[in-house]
Amino acid sequence: MNELALVDRLRRMKGVSGIGDDCAVFRPTAGEDLLLKTDQLIEGVHFPKTMRPEKIGERALARALSGIAAAGGDPRCCLVAVAVPQAKTER
Repeated sequence: MNELALVDRLRRMKGVSGIGDDCAVFRPTAGEDLLLKTDQLIEGVHFPKTMRPEKIGERALARALSGIAAAGGDPRCCLVAVAVPQAKTER
């Protein structure tokens, strides 16, 4: 399944009322909208290999929070996705 097909499938799911560039809107109950956002960061693409883990985390969090803010939401929790080579996770 390619990305566009996946997004189309997500759009048809019950309770998902909007998917945009900034975040998805999930409505678990009437009158309650949850804004869902994550942006994966990839080593060598979004941050240099030499960046400290604390800075990588800050960057990942800032990307997700900016999407929530752009949609006019207040952050309640955060989803963060970071991709690093397996060798770095085995330390």
